Amino acid sequence: MPRPPPEQAPEASPPSQRTAYSPGLVDENTLGLRDDRAHYLAKIEQAQRLITDGESYEICLTNLARRGFAGSGLEAFEQMRAVSPVPYATYLKLGASKS
Repeated sequence: MPRPPPEQAPEASPPSQRTAYSPGLVDENTLGLRDDRAHYLAKIEQAQRLITDGESYEICLTNLARRGFAGSGLEAFEQMRAVSPVPYATYLKLGASKS
């Protein structure tokens, strides 16, 4: 069953004023990464050792990335939802916030 579209929050821009979002590669220089390339490659090597040693059979490595966004939190959520729909995603605005 199709999911109804998310409700439009008052602070969100009308669809006619939004810039089209096109997913794709992001310039690494525009991101604030928790782990630089060398540290991330070291984590991969450590994960491979743990798998080889039988300590794990699966390891999911991640890297925190931060990037500025000029829109509202709802607009960011809608862009992410359009690119990667998930069945139970929701946008919660709790307490005082800038977006």
